Amino acid sequence: MTAPRYRFLRDPLIRRFLSGSLFAGAFIWVAVTQFEVPTEIVWVFFKLSFIFVGVMMVIGLLLTPVIALLRRRDPGMLARLDRSDPDQTGGQDPDDPAR
Repeated sequence: MTAPRYRFLRDPLIRRFLSGSLFAGAFIWVAVTQFEVPTEIVWVFFKLSFIFVGVMMVIGLLLTPVIALLRRRDPGMLARLDRSDPDQTGGQDPDDPAR
């Protein structure tokens, strides 16, 4: 049985993160050792990746209020038809076969 302190490893998101990190590290290690990629290029790529993710987060934070303001508040025409009162249909059920 698993100890309580390792219970978080059963979470699929944690497992994906750990396995993805392991495989990414192995990929970088193979690139550096087998294909003689200079480690400086790897560090520049790593830093620029963090900068890119940070910029995307800032853009998302700035655009979230703008998108929330631009969303339509009224429900639209189909929702209006659903809320219509039966007097508009002449008091008859449109699905009634006796019509």
